[in-house]
Amino acid sequence: MTQHRVPTLAPEQRMYRFISWMIVTVLLCTQSATAQELLSAGAEDHEPPYLYLGVIGGYSLINNNTSLLVYENLPLCGQFTGGSAQAPFFGITVDYPLLDFIEVSGRLLYARRPARLTVQDGHGWEALDPIQQKIVPTNIEYAFTADLRYLVFDAGIKVLPFAPLGIPLPLYFRAAADAGNPMFGNSTTTTEEIIAPESRLFPDATKRRTLFTGELQNAGTQYGASGAVGMDLRVSRNLSACFEAGFRQGLNSVVSNQEWKTNAIFGALNIRYIMRETLPPVEPPPPPPEVKPEPKPVAKKEPLPLIIESYNTVPLEVQETVVTETYPLLPYIFFDSTSAALRERYKPDVNIATFSENALPKQTLTIYYNALNILAQRLKQNPTAKLTITGTTDGRELPTAAQRKKLADDRAKAVASYLTTVWSIPAERLTVIGSDIPVMQSNPMYAEGLEENRRVEFASETPALLAPVVHSKFMEYTPVQNKQQFSVKALRPERARAWDSKVAKNGITLAQLSGTALPERISYELDSAVMVKLGGDIKTRDSLAGSLSVLQDDGSSVQALCAFPIIKSLNKFELSRLSLIVFDFDRARINDHNRTMMERFVKEAIQPDSKVFITGSTDRLGELSYNMSLSQNRADATKNYLLELNPASTVEYARGIGASKLPYDNNLPEGRYYCRTVSIVVQTPVKK
Repeated sequence: MTQHRVPTLAPEQRMYRFISWMIVTVLLCTQSATAQELLSAGAEDHEPPYLYLGVIGGYSLINNNTSLLVYENLPLCGQFTGGSAQAPFFGITVDYPLLDFIEVSGRLLYARRPARLTVQDGHGWEALDPIQQKIVPTNIEYAFTADLRYLVFDAGIKVLPFAPLGIPLPLYFRAAADAGNPMFGNSTTTTEEIIAPESRLFPDATKRRTLFTGELQNAGTQYGASGAVGMDLRVSRNLSACFEAGFRQGLNSVVSNQEWKTNAIFGALNIRYIMRETLPPVEPPPPPPEVKPEPKPVAKKEPLPLIIESYNTVPLEVQETVVTETYPLLPYIFFDSTSAALRERYKPDVNIATFSENALPKQTLTIYYNALNILAQRLKQNPTAKLTITGTTDGRELPTAAQRKKLADDRAKAVASYLTTVWSIPAERLTVIGSDIPVMQSNPMYAEGLEENRRVEFASETPALLAPVVHSKFMEYTPVQNKQQFSVKALRPERARAWDSKVAKNGITLAQLSGTALPERISYELDSAVMVKLGGDIKTRDSLAGSLSVLQDDGSSVQALCAFPIIKSLNKFELSRLSLIVFDFDRARINDHNRTMMERFVKEAIQPDSKVFITGSTDRLGELSYNMSLSQNRADATKNYLLELNPASTVEYARGIGASKLPYDNNLPEGRYYCRTVSIVVQTPVKK
């Protein structure tokens, strides 16, 4: 007996059949509803509707058109192109009639927009088929599934074309624009499955494995435009049902970093409650008003002004510490992708005749951004020294090796040009080299690693060229308290429209705060930026000036001033600091250059009564636990070498903190390098 299989409809066919069934049903119901409406027109009152409130539900057939990469940043590994999916939506509606035939329409919807995308690609690989015992092509299917649940705001216009003609056919057309954000859900899974040969397995003995699962990165607000046709059928005097079918076109990409657009056909049912405008009864005209004598004018009293009764604070207590700090010079200059132009931050405005590295601000990144000027001046001070300048690429930013080699050469030449044209360094003292990728490259699996590999490297057989910048025995001031708080006492503070407060020293603003409602207390955070502005020399008798200006509701303003002293105390310990740029990406070995720097530091800074504190850190890349272990290994390696140099040293601790504290901006390659460090602090009692 032959069995016949019932054919299965594709999702598109099922959706088209559903919409066709709904249109036929609407037309049949329209004939009945129109006839009934004509018969009962005389019995119904004609109070006009002024608002429609409703609920809506429907179903969408979604078509995804995309060029998503299977592996991000690896276009050669294939890409997804498209796929279809089905999902429901529902929400609430508000329609407001402007005219008899035009309505303003708004909808707030919950809408699912799933996707399933597949692509097969063997990447040209071949593998041994254990069954056939021969090498055969490998075919792998990659599947990308996403479940996006949007909150959608939809605004549009409904037009009822037959209403002005007096024809009782409730057909309407709707045009709308929408914006949705996946705030209800945003998940994705990417898998790979070996299709051929069938006997081939992954190393974990499975034919399918998950590459990624979690939240879809870079998914944001999606915009779209839609058009629909529908029928509005009266169910009762205050209730109607709208059957609607339409098409939606996505206007932007689902994700911000790749191309992925969606469109959909949909069918929906909208149940609306009709809120009617009750016409008030005609009332008789009111009697003429009684004429009363005009009251005597009352003199208007001017409101009392805001008065600041007091504005004061406690003295600022700071501790003065003698500090010697060694700033290592990072031997890299970084470039934008595919560019050989020297970034502006590496060309600060300086006077070549008076430039001195010892006069630079005591800030790591400020010193680093003057690296080219420092190298140029040291080349002038060491006439026999030579500098090797090596340009590199990330190995991917241009399609061919020859193009990347030229880009690397151009980057090295751009740096050499700055030294020769701005500082007049002879070209024969500079060796310019181009390389596709650095010898010690950062991990190219990270976008940050690719950014770090687009650089120029410096090397020299003269140690003085790349030696650290040392600021010796300067005064550093740290606040005893975390905040400087001002107390405000005012009469009629409700009259304040806005206020502005400043703290200044010798007319230079150190910090500023502002607001609207006048508070009883104004607190300033005493962070490092404020202390740098405070200056490197605080006199024995010194003070700061606080000011408060309040703008009143009538446009006038009042001010208050407050002068308060600075109380200075001397730290009984002298500090020597060294932050080693010891480590390249994912490494814990101290290189020769930094060993030489440590030898000099240990010899000059550590005394018999000194205490040593060692802290290792990492950048933000990688797992937290791994970074913590890596930073501890870096701290231990530094401690062991320090004890080799000076076995009598008192090391209070050597600890790793991972990426728990990031002193520099990790969005910058130089910031990440300066976080891959070990900080050595030597505390020595001040000699009387």
